[in-house]
Formats: sequence, C-alpha cells, structure tokens
Amino acid sequence: MAHNEIENNDREKTNAQELAEHIKERAQDSSNEEELKIGFAVLLDPFLRAWHIKPAYERYAGGVGCVVSGVRKDALYGTVIVEFKAPGKLKSEFSKAKEQVKRYIETEAIDPKYYGRYFGVVLDGYQISFLRFRKGEWEEQEEPLEINAYTVLRFLEAIRGLKRKPIDAQLLLEDFGPKSVIKAIN
Repeated sequence: MAHNEIENNDREKTNAQELAEHIKERAQDSSNEEELKIGFAVLLDPFLRAWHIKPAYERYAGGVGCVVSGVRKDALYGTVIVEFKAPGKLKSEFSKAKEQVKRYIETEAIDPKYYGRYFGVVLDGYQISFLRFRKGEWEEQEEPLEINAYTVLRFLEAIRGLKRKPIDAQLLLEDFGPKSVIKAIN
C-alpha cells in the first residue's frame, strides 16, 4: 500500500471515530426521529459533498423524507437506504425496522435480481444495523451494533462504494442514448 493510501485510510478512520462521537451527541440532543435525521444529514454532508453524492430527499407534509419509488424512505444515498428510529428505540423496534428496509429495497430494486445492489441501514444514533441481499438470502445482524468507528466506517464505505450506477443496458440508454439529457460541464 502506498504512503498516500495509508494516510487516507488513517484519516478516514479518524473521521469515522469523530463522526461516531458526533452521531451519539446528536442522538443525545434529539428528542425524536426527525431531529436525529436532520442532525445526521448535517454531519454526513461534508462526506457526501467530497464524494459528489446527492442524497434523494423530497419534502412532504411533516418534514423531509425520501420518496423515490412512491415509498417514503428516510434517506437514500446512491443505493444505500437508511431508516432512522428515534434515539434509543432501535432495540425495541429492531425486527420491524429491518423488515421495513427490506420492503424499501424490494420496492426500489423492482426486480429481485437487483436486490443485491442495495444496502440497507437502520440506526437510532446509538446503534446501527446493516442489511444486504446476497446469494438469494438476506444478510443481517441478529442484534443492532453499537455506533463506533468501525460501524460508521462500514456505513461510509457502503455509501462511497455504492454511489456508482450498475452497468446495465437500460441505465446506459437513459444516460447515453438518443433521448438522454446533455449536461454542461462547469
């Protein structure tokens, strides 16, 4: 590994530790899911901007949510779907939250062969859990994990790694076909 790669990895680990601490602080200061969601978005924004990722949010009566396929997800970063729970509530709502994220992935992916392109995250500011569909079955934790540098780094790596569109004939046609929109480069 080159010296610069080691430096970048060390910096990301440090940033992940700091981000984990800030997420927990936001959870302490939040009295409900919406406050946590907003605080989390503020903390995550510098990473998203650095990676040129625009989260998919849409306004609806009652706050900010994510409506992409007609289903309101809390947040969608590329193909990472995040479901928030009120601070400290994940343990009691864990099974229900995981099922909710699975439904979001199924709705977003449309076709079961694309489920594996999505990564699900459930968090409450203190705990976090990850879901993924691989080899015909769901991979998920039995219990939520503590938010720490390692779980935050896994979350950040998922966002960065899954920001790219999959190579798919239909997506290529949409982006580069005769009906695609030409964007000016600044």
